[in-house]
This record gives sequence, C-alpha cells and structure tokens, in this order.
Amino acid sequence: MSLQTYPSRRVRRLSVVVSALLAVLLVVSFIASGSIKGGASSNPQLWSVSGSNYESVIALPDQGGMIIGTKDNKITRLDASGKTVWTLPTTGTPKGIDLSPDGKQLTAVTESRELLILDTESGKQAGSFKISYPGIAVNWGGAGIAISQGAGTNQRVGLFDLSGKKLWENKLFIITRTLAFAADGQTLFAGNDSSQISAFDASGKRLWLREGSYPIYSLAINGEQLVYADKGGYVGAIGAAGKLLWSNKLAAAISSVTAINEELFAAVNGNKLFLVNEAGKLAGSIQLKSSFMRLSSEPSGERLAVVGTQAAYLDAGLLASFQKNEKLAANLQIIAIIIAVLLVAALIAMAAAFSAKVRTRASSLGKRIWRGKIAYLLLLPTISSLALFNYYPTLSAFFHSFTNWKPGLPLKFVGWSNYKQVFHSHFFWTGIENLIALLVTGVIKLGAPLLVAVIIFHLPSERMKYWFRTLFVAPIVVPGIVITLVWSFFYDPNYGLLNSTLRELGLDNWTHTWLGEPGIAMKSIIFIGFPWIAPFAFLVFYGGLIGIPGDIYEAAKLEGIGRINRFLKLELPLLVGQIRLLLVLTFIGTMQDFALIYLTTQGGPLDSTYVPALELYYSASKFGDYGYASAIGVVLFGVILVGTIFQMRLRSSVEYS
Repeated sequence: MSLQTYPSRRVRRLSVVVSALLAVLLVVSFIASGSIKGGASSNPQLWSVSGSNYESVIALPDQGGMIIGTKDNKITRLDASGKTVWTLPTTGTPKGIDLSPDGKQLTAVTESRELLILDTESGKQAGSFKISYPGIAVNWGGAGIAISQGAGTNQRVGLFDLSGKKLWENKLFIITRTLAFAADGQTLFAGNDSSQISAFDASGKRLWLREGSYPIYSLAINGEQLVYADKGGYVGAIGAAGKLLWSNKLAAAISSVTAINEELFAAVNGNKLFLVNEAGKLAGSIQLKSSFMRLSSEPSGERLAVVGTQAAYLDAGLLASFQKNEKLAANLQIIAIIIAVLLVAALIAMAAAFSAKVRTRASSLGKRIWRGKIAYLLLLPTISSLALFNYYPTLSAFFHSFTNWKPGLPLKFVGWSNYKQVFHSHFFWTGIENLIALLVTGVIKLGAPLLVAVIIFHLPSERMKYWFRTLFVAPIVVPGIVITLVWSFFYDPNYGLLNSTLRELGLDNWTHTWLGEPGIAMKSIIFIGFPWIAPFAFLVFYGGLIGIPGDIYEAAKLEGIGRINRFLKLELPLLVGQIRLLLVLTFIGTMQDFALIYLTTQGGPLDSTYVPALELYYSASKFGDYGYASAIGVVLFGVILVGTIFQMRLRSSVEYS
C-alpha cells in the first residue's frame, strides 16, 4: 500500500462511517419527534354523553365526574365513567352552577328567578330562595354566593348569604355573564357585555374597573392571576389593580376558559380546545369531536368537563403533558435540522473523497467562494429567508401529504391514501374541468391587451400614446378584491346593474341569478373583468413592441406590407418571448388562484364553480385535514412544474442586437 493512497482510503472510510451515523441519527430524531407529537396529541376524551343542549357545567374534585345544567330544565350529576348519579328537575334552565368552597354543596341560578342549594352527593335540595330577575351567573366564595341577574336594562350583581339575605348589590345596565371569586374568597370579579371587568370587595365597593375591546364571556382564577376570555377571541391575564399582564388572540370568539394548573389554561371555541401557558403563549390546540361552549377543570387539574351539544370528560393530565411534549418535539426537530446540515456536509466530503476530479472542483469552488465571502455573507439573510419561508413549507407539504395530519390527532403515516382520495374525489375532478375552462379562456383573454397594445403603439401622436397608455394602466392601482366585489354587485339578482338594465329594457325573461345558477355561474365568473385588458399584460406587450428595431418597420414599409400582414408576419413572431412569459404566468396564476371564486360563489352553487385550489383551502381551513390538503398541494405543484417546463421548452424568442 502506497503512502499516497492510504490517507485517501482512510478519509473515504471515515466519511462513509460519519455519513451513515448522521443518517441514522437523523432518522431517529425525526421518528422520536413524530412519536412525541403523536403521543402529545392523543385523544384526551375519556367519554362523552349526547342529549339535550347543555347550558352549564362544573367539574367535581377527586375525579368525581361533573354536574351539568341543561336547557330542558334539569340538573344532572354524571360520575367519572359518564353514568347518571342523580337528576333534579328545575322550573327553569340552570344558567349557572358552582360548588361551595368545600365541594360538598352546589348552587344554581335559573331563568325562573330562583337560586338552589343542593347536596353534591345525593342531589337533594338543601335550600333555595327567590331572586328579583332571571339568573345569569353564579359563583360561591368565602364571602357568600355572588349572583348576576337581570332582564333588559335592569341588571344586578350582588352577594347573598345561604338564607337569601342580600349582603350588597350593584345596579347595572349591562349583562354580566361571568363571575369569579379571587383565591381569598372575598374579592369578586365580574365581566360584562360592555367589555368591562370589575373587582368588588366583600362590601360591594368597586376596587377597580378595566375597559376592554370585546364582551367578556368567561373568567377563571389561577393564583394571583385573573384570566378572561372574550367575544373577540382573546384570552388574557390581569394582575393586581387591573393591570393587563398578557393577551393572545386564539380564534373568532372564546366562549369559556379555565385553569388546568398554574402553568396551563384551557379555552374552548366550538370543536377546538386551545392550551395557553402562563405567559400567554399558545401551547397547542386539539380538535374535539363535537362543539362545546363551557368547560370546567377540577381543582387537582386531572380532569376537564366540557359541555355543548354533548357533555364530555377529558384527561387534563394528558393535556398538561401536551405542552412539555411539544417543547421536546420542537427541540428534537431543531436537532434533526442540525444533523441534516451536517449530513449534507458529510456527503459532500464523501463525494470529494471518492473523486479526485470532484476534489479539484470542490477546491476551486471553495477558493472562489472564499474570494467572494463578503457577497455570500450579505446574501445569507436572503438565502435563509427563502429556505425558511419557501423551501421548508414545500418540503413539509411533501412529507405531510403521506400522513393523516389533523390537529389533535396522532400523526400517522398513511402512504398513498391521501393521493388516492384526491384522484377519487368528485370535487377534484369537477375542479379540474372548471380549471381547464379558466385556463383556455385565460389564454384567449390575452388577445385583448395584445390588440390594444398594437393599436396604441401605432398611433400617430406621441401625446395620444401617452394618454392612452395612462388610461389603460391606471386600473392597476385598484386592488383585485375591489374589482371582484364590484362585479359581484353587478351580478346581484335583485339590485345589480345587469338585471336592472334588462328589466328596464323589458327583458325580464333574460334576468338570472347569475352567480347562483349552476348552468351559468362559471360563465359569469369567466366574464368578470370584461373587456379583459389587463394592465400588466398590456405593459409587457407594449414593451415588446418598443423593443422591435425601427429599421424592420422601415423595411416592411418599403415592401408594402399591410397592417394585418405586418401584425401577423412581423410583430407577432417577434413577440413570442412576451407571449411565452404571459402564458407561463397565466398558467401558474390560474392553477393557484381561488380568491375570485371564493369571493363570488365559494365554489357553488352545488359544486359548479369548484377548483382544486379552493378544495385545498377548504380541506385545511374548514375541515382541518392538512394531510389531504398537502396532497392536493403536491399534485398542483407537479402539474404547475410540468406545465411550466413544457412551456419554457418552446422555441426561444428571436433576439436582435
């Protein structure tokens, strides 16, 4: 063995070993991250019970189940397995329920102006008293029972003892939907529809008032923090003297919030459960099987009771672990990315070790990069942004298209299942048919700006050229959404300009619901933008005409070529480059765009205006099926890539020096 070859072989062996080791570590880290995420997003629902629409709920301590109030005028206790322990009929809907500080008794206010006190174990009535107005909310603290009641502008928040004696009462004009006693059981917090949160002491004196932006739907106590949820979809925390500690918008509206433990809160909006940490950051979200409006956590934080169209019991301990597992999974993903970078470097080193030619080229490339190190350093932020915001989402879509990615469910590899679903979907193929119609008409529409560009280019006066160019380019400043909405009003069946004009002309039989009839909805969408003189296409064609040398026109004039032949035999062939560019952009834009259809018909009537991009949007935003949406995205990506390459390989445009 020569001294020259020995180091080369050693480098080769070392590079192979290092690459293999990094590849194994990369696979292990991704599998571990996926497993942790899957475990964290396991279904936390222990059981659910269908029945009447539920109005109120309180979770019992020591995993004792829950007590619920229903709209059919009942209070029912369910044990930890979902079985009914007792049911008490009431004379009105129990609008609010709460436990005594020791958990042995229950209080409820009803729409029939009554407060009930019940034994938690047996459901037997231990007391009751009448209140002045229909009950809205109730909370039981050390100072007594706080009640919100009212009708119309006669709204009250007050404190009562167990006999019904009024300790204090404040007259308000706004509905107070939620009450919560502080940890000391003396200070009462109240949230109302006027976006206000107030604090009252044991005598009813207002300590502070905080103005918000949206009606307050729910309050919860966690140590020294008061957590709120409002109609605007915000969850926030308030500290001493009403100071806002943090706020985070989670959804369109948050109907209820509760503290699982000192580090984690749960908030609900329909069938989505949000987890928020003590700093107000979103720790995760879980898709529930039904729509829920109220939730309550037991004191230990082990179980969570939620009600809406169903009553469900959740494993709050599993929810609490979700946050920790998410952090661990995120750290593992970072490690995996670092390993992937090292693996790429190792593979490059291995390739260099196995080929002298590669080593020579790599050395030359390295020297060139080093000479231009400042330029590459300045390009690094751009390259990093492209990698993070363009290439990473694309690669993520490829990966998730082979999974059942849905929020709140374990991530599982499903192979080609999503792609089979795509190609067997009626909506997808209907969308393809509509897409072909849009592509064909989109190409035809390019004729309008081409014709206008040629006409303006050959105007005899430069002043006329300037003003006509300005006239046709000016609409580019109008946002596309505004144009779409104007056309929607134009097509309005009752007050739209089109039908109104037809009625004035006595052509009532010609009027239609232009965007509401399956037979003509797609045709109406295609007609939007008439006469289809797109400013961008006009400028591209006009610029191409300017680029044609003047001596060619002089030669054509000497040959006696007419205007039509000049356009067909001279100008059109010399605009092939511009035409090809606009064909590519039209193809890509039509494949990707769904805003026009979403703003006009949302894919209807029936499915007559569906396109694949709209199906992708609905799958992700409405149905939460991100795996299927990723598969649609990959299919569209493939079609766009193939179509673009095909068009780019058409013959090159003629260039003139």
